Amino acid sequence: MKGAQVNIYRIACQVTVALAIAAPGLVAQRTVPLTLEMIVGDAGTIVHCRVAGTETGRDPVSGLLVTWVTVDVRENFYGAPGMRFTFKQYGGEADGIVFRPADLPSYAKGEEMVLMLYPPAKTTGMQSPVGLGQGKFVVKATGNDGRKSVTQAVSTGALLKGMQNTRIKRGAGETMDFDSFTGTVRTLVRQVKN
Repeated sequence: MKGAQVNIYRIACQVTVALAIAAPGLVAQRTVPLTLEMIVGDAGTIVHCRVAGTETGRDPVSGLLVTWVTVDVRENFYGAPGMRFTFKQYGGEADGIVFRPADLPSYAKGEEMVLMLYPPAKTTGMQSPVGLGQGKFVVKATGNDGRKSVTQAVSTGALLKGMQNTRIKRGAGETMDFDSFTGTVRTLVRQVKN
């Protein structure tokens, strides 16, 4: 094969391998709405953090397009490897190719969030929020009084199902009070992770 054909063939093979690896989990999670208790139970890392930066490129281990996300931890609820750490998520850009799976969240420098990540994959080291976007909760200031709210990045309507004793205060639309949400997360970590 000629040079251009070899590159196209190589890229096609890499995309096929990536889809074979990622597709079963992505499809399963896309169809399964998760409760907060399930998300906490499946998470290997749960943190309140701010994005320090992102970088995208080709992963030297797998050759797949990835994004490295560096976060500064404000509170470690469970499993953080340090007060600043970087995780690697599937999807990114390199060599003029852009690939971003639709249900995986993106990250912006300075963005504040509560993040619940799966443990790193054994072969690739990649991580993603539990249930794709279901494990990312964006934190926003609600006014000049210092209060904050959280909003699930991908809401399925299942988050608080079966939680009769929750003290999470609901705001407008899909928002929840930050303090009551993080208090519930702390309680669930004690109950589910110990």
